[in-house]
Amino acid sequence: MVDGEVVYESPAVKEIRQYSHEALHALWPEYRRDLNPQEYPVDLSKKAWDNKMALIDDIRAYVKELSSENEDLEKY
Repeated sequence: MVDGEVVYESPAVKEIRQYSHEALHALWPEYRRDLNPQEYPVDLSKKAWDNKMALIDDIRAYVKELSSENEDLEKY
């Protein structure tokens, strides 16, 4: 987007379908099968991992805060 307007021209549906088909078939059959597919390994960059861990820590702290507030309310 430039100045709020889309500047990318989307390819034709036929081209998208062909690209998707080729990308899917680039995976080994073990990952593509419907019954008991093998898990596909994915590795995160250090920055992505650190971001994920920071978000998890923030959520845990928030949940802990909510829990302590609920305990305080139960006393009354």
